[in-house]
Amino acid sequence: MVSYTRILPRYALGVSRPMIEKDYNIMMSERRLYQVSLFLALLGLAVSGYLTYVKLADAPMICLEGVFQCDAIQQSAYAELMGIPVAVLGLLSYGVIFALLVLQKQNAFLEENGIGLLMGLVFFAWLYSMYLVYIQAFVLEAWCQWCVVHEVIITLLLIVTGFRFKRYLSDDDFEEA
Repeated sequence: MVSYTRILPRYALGVSRPMIEKDYNIMMSERRLYQVSLFLALLGLAVSGYLTYVKLADAPMICLEGVFQCDAIQQSAYAELMGIPVAVLGLLSYGVIFALLVLQKQNAFLEENGIGLLMGLVFFAWLYSMYLVYIQAFVLEAWCQWCVVHEVIITLLLIVTGFRFKRYLSDDDFEEA
């Protein structure tokens, strides 16, 4: 059997040490997961930013009437937590998630601990989102298309972050993308 362990140049992927081809494939996979995380965080910022605008400006919401009852959700008692609109909390959460992702490469503390902080934050956001799914389904018996989109985004972000966190825990040579 032929061994394909060629050394890659130091500048490949911006790492400081040469890597063998196997490590290169693992790093590319981590890099893709990181990019998907960034994309999902930006998408979440866009959705929660729109919901925040609608809530704070008291603007009409684009909603597929007949299928979804966005106004019923937005006007319910569950649209706020301790007087703070849930949309604002979502915007802040996605902002922190995006900042953690970006700063993981630039801060020594976050390079070492960022994925753990990110996993905790995303998991907590997902738990709260699942609570809101329960509220929509069984208490309000109404759905908001934007809330559903957010819940899909946060679920995908949890899955991707879970893969990254699992890799971090199982690989001593884990390097952020």
